[in-house]
Amino acid sequence: MGQFIGKSKKRGHMYLLYMCIMALFLGAASNAHAVGEASTKFNFYVPPNNENVGRYVALVVTAVTGMAGETTTVQIVDDGADGDTDDSVSNISLTRGQSYILYIKDGAVNDDAGGKADGDYFKISSTRPVVVQMSTQSNWQHDWAPASNKKMLGREFYLYSPPSSGADSDINVFAYSNNTKVVIYDITSTPKTTTGTTTVSFTSPTKILERTLNEGEDLIHRNSNISANLLQIGRTYYIQATNPVTVIYGHLAGLVANENSPRDGGGFVPSSNGSSVGELFYFSIPHNPGLESEKELRIVSYDDAN
Repeated sequence: MGQFIGKSKKRGHMYLLYMCIMALFLGAASNAHAVGEASTKFNFYVPPNNENVGRYVALVVTAVTGMAGETTTVQIVDDGADGDTDDSVSNISLTRGQSYILYIKDGAVNDDAGGKADGDYFKISSTRPVVVQMSTQSNWQHDWAPASNKKMLGREFYLYSPPSSGADSDINVFAYSNNTKVVIYDITSTPKTTTGTTTVSFTSPTKILERTLNEGEDLIHRNSNISANLLQIGRTYYIQATNPVTVIYGHLAGLVANENSPRDGGGFVPSSNGSSVGELFYFSIPHNPGLESEKELRIVSYDDAN
C-alpha cells in the first residue's frame, strides 16, 4: 500500500471522535492498542445534536485495509432499545479508503435534534478492519485519527472530511523521527456529503501537500499553517509517511478569533508508542485565539514520583 511515496456541542464538529471507542471483540477481549483504533467490531453511540440548527450528526465507517479489488463487508445494526431500528444497514461493500456515511436524521425515524433527539446506539461489524467516526456539521471540533495499523501512530491514514458550518477542515501531522516525508493525497472520485457510500480512486490521486519533517515538527506550527483549511468537505484523503507519525484533524489553526476556530474538540493524545499511555508526546492544543482560557491539558500518571 506504499505505492505513492516509498517502500515503505456542545454543537461541535465531533469530527474526530474517530474514537472507535468501545471496540468489543467476540470471546476474549484482545489487547487494546490505544483509545481509538481500527477494528472489526464496535459498539458505538452517536448522540443527537443539542439544537435543531442544521448541524446534523452522522456515523462514518471507513475501510482501511485491503489490496486492489478486495472489499470489506460492513454490517451496521441500529439497536432497538430506543424503539426503532430504522438506521440498520446490511452488507455494505467498501474498498480501501471508502466510507459509508449514515445521518441519523435520514431513517424512517429522525433520531437527531428536531426529531426524537435520542441518538442511536450501533453495533458495527466488518470482515476487515475499519475506523469509525461520528461527525457534526460544525466548525469547532477536532480529534486524533487512527492509523491503518490498529494504532494511533502509523504510516498510513484515511480521512473522510465531513461537512462543516464554516471553513474547510485543517489537518496536522506530528513527526517522531528525523527526515520523515509526509504526503497528503486527495483520492476522491466524487465528493459525498449525504447518507451513502463515498467513491475513491487510487489510480490517479491528487497530491495536495508534501513536506519533510524532523522529530517534533508539525505541519501547522512549524510550517506556517500550510495545512490549514486544506481538507475540503465531502472528500477523502490518504496520508502517507515514511516514518510513523500522528495525525489530528478538524478545526485546529484558529487563524481568526471567533471565526471558524477550534473550541470544543479534544482527545487522548497518542504517544510515541501509538498508545495514549507513554513517555513521549508531540502535540499542540488547538484553541480560539480570542479565548485563551479555553485551553486545557490534563496529565495522569500511572506511576509514583513520575
